[in-house]
Amino acid sequence: RFDCPSCGGVDHGRPGWTVDGEVVPLAVSLSRSGGWAVAAVEDARVTPVVGIDLEQINRFEGTELDATVFTSAERFRIEGQDESGRPLLRAMLWARKEAVLKAAGTGLMTDPASVDVLEQQIRVGRRNYVLEDVDPAELELPHGFVVALATAC
Repeated sequence: RFDCPSCGGVDHGRPGWTVDGEVVPLAVSLSRSGGWAVAAVEDARVTPVVGIDLEQINRFEGTELDATVFTSAERFRIEGQDESGRPLLRAMLWARKEAVLKAAGTGLMTDPASVDVLEQQIRVGRRNYVLEDVDPAELELPHGFVVALATAC
């Protein structure tokens, strides 16, 4: 089952589960990239929403997305990074954006360039979120990936 916080639709939005017709109180988010997948699951009574994103670093080697998905402060940070470190930074920033927009329930209906994810705590809409960069090795993912987690606070 799904739950879209924007329109109330049940065929898209945040994933969720029911057992015998009762909603199971879980905050769930899923992501996949490069043949790998990650999931974040929290007790929704404690953490009402969660978002996770997994990205392959090598997908962020070009600059074609910079002007359309990153804020001016994020682009400034990217431009200040040495060339070899830019794909990693782009991937990290994008993963943070995806994670927080999933947690916010809007996904890419919110312009990603309007959400600055340089700080670990940010506000999107009426809710504050904590962003965490997760070590892919802790999830037994191969080298070349980044993972970001967003939780409501």
